Amino acid sequence: MSPTPRYLSFVPAVVAVILAALAIGAEIPEEHSRYSRDIRSALGYLHYDEFPLHAGWNIYLPRDEAEQLGLHRAFWRTVHYEEHPESQVRLKGGTNDAGRAWLLGRLFQVRGGPMPYLLFWIALLVAVPLLGWLNWELYTAGHAVAAAVLLPLLALSSYVTTTLSTSYSATGFYLIGILLLITVAVFCVLRRRLTINSWALRVIAAGGFFALCMMCRNGTLALMPGFVLAFWWATADEQLLASVRSTRWFRQCNRYGLLLLTLLLFAFPTILFRGYMKSVMHSAAAQFDLPTGPTTGHPVWHNVWCGLGDFDDTGVHVWDDLNAATAVVEAGGPDLRSIIRTSASKEYEVFIRKMFLDKITDRPAWFAEILLKRVAATVFQTKTLPHTMIGGRAMLVAKDDGGAIDSYYRLTAHGDVFEIGGRRIELSLLPFILATIALLVAGIRQRRAAVDAEAALFPQSCIVGCIAIGTIGVPVLITTAAGIETQAFCLVYFVAAAFGLEWCIWRYRAGRAVTDRPAQDDDPPNEEPASIM
Repeated sequence: MSPTPRYLSFVPAVVAVILAALAIGAEIPEEHSRYSRDIRSALGYLHYDEFPLHAGWNIYLPRDEAEQLGLHRAFWRTVHYEEHPESQVRLKGGTNDAGRAWLLGRLFQVRGGPMPYLLFWIALLVAVPLLGWLNWELYTAGHAVAAAVLLPLLALSSYVTTTLSTSYSATGFYLIGILLLITVAVFCVLRRRLTINSWALRVIAAGGFFALCMMCRNGTLALMPGFVLAFWWATADEQLLASVRSTRWFRQCNRYGLLLLTLLLFAFPTILFRGYMKSVMHSAAAQFDLPTGPTTGHPVWHNVWCGLGDFDDTGVHVWDDLNAATAVVEAGGPDLRSIIRTSASKEYEVFIRKMFLDKITDRPAWFAEILLKRVAATVFQTKTLPHTMIGGRAMLVAKDDGGAIDSYYRLTAHGDVFEIGGRRIELSLLPFILATIALLVAGIRQRRAAVDAEAALFPQSCIVGCIAIGTIGVPVLITTAAGIETQAFCLVYFVAAAFGLEWCIWRYRAGRAVTDRPAQDDDPPNEEPASIM
């Protein structure tokens, strides 16, 4: 691609951050679902310097009072709170991802007081350096146009901004994990002439971001196949291999060895962070003589069992916590129906895992059909594909026994909604889907035809493939009923649209350059043929 002036290099990232900040500042809802959970843990960390302890006071402020204080946008401002006696302290339950509450508590300690609205902004604050990194990788790889399209497009997406700012769960960090996957795929596929130092620095930085996202939302782990594929692509770089072999310790390193070293380096921050979080939790339990039961993430098999309700045609499975707990009791398992919405146990997880494995072993064809339906629902976004102006509704309504599926899809704006000029506009995802398919097909065809590297779309299609393989994990292996993770596949469309538009602009400029090129001396003269008359 043609070079772009350096003074324009970080304009897309700056524009994206400004647009996202304006959108989040205007989108903080009247009611903050599950707001108090992370805030109370953060307050406990601030007051007792232990985690995860629940303080007894909720620092939620009414919207009108918050607007008078200017706290919606001034997320760094602190408020006064009352301290509570230790008798009111309790250990936080284990079903919520702990990382966001821990990060909030740390920032509360830095500022010396609670910041009531930091919860809505914290994911964007973490995403800011990542957006700058993605911008830089695209620019230095010669894809400044793609950066200028992709980053503002992400910020204009109401799905992206509402997911980053939702208080219901820490799914905003899952979205940050996808942004990290895009960044890693870009520097793995498009960058060449990497040395061992630049490679190690990138992998360690990516591992740090991944560790934070993992602790805030453990579903981020499902993105790993995309990271592995991207790293595998990068290990084919002969110059990188030569740089690794030039060191004293890795002189015999081959491609497989480099991939293994990369994965170990990438996973190291996550291992450290998880160990630290467990030690912090056990320290709190020991100091306050509380039972040691909290975990750092959601129970996996409980969600897998509930998730079968997205396409189950038997009426047994429903996307509802209480329904799963009741099924476990009826099967002779532990009775956690009174606390299943806030807690789970290892015994419960083991029992419901056995129930799930027995079910799919007895009915493999039924489970395979569900998996295929999930793939189609994720890739083509069938739940939100309807358009209000065409069909009168923005999404397909779940069946009567579908549980809370529709309510989960209403937690954030849909993937086809964009905020332009302060107004939300519902666009169709169909052009994005078609652009993605066209990019992948063109990339594969050009690869087979050995098209010139500068004009080829194969590297861009590989990036899109890495992102697609990573983001399809949660909706296919767990469920499409959760809504937010399923709609995250829209980011695949956005990346494909950015690269596709950039390629079209390049072809247009190349065609104009050929048309406007003056005739050279070596060109044959443009003469009229001689008349035979």
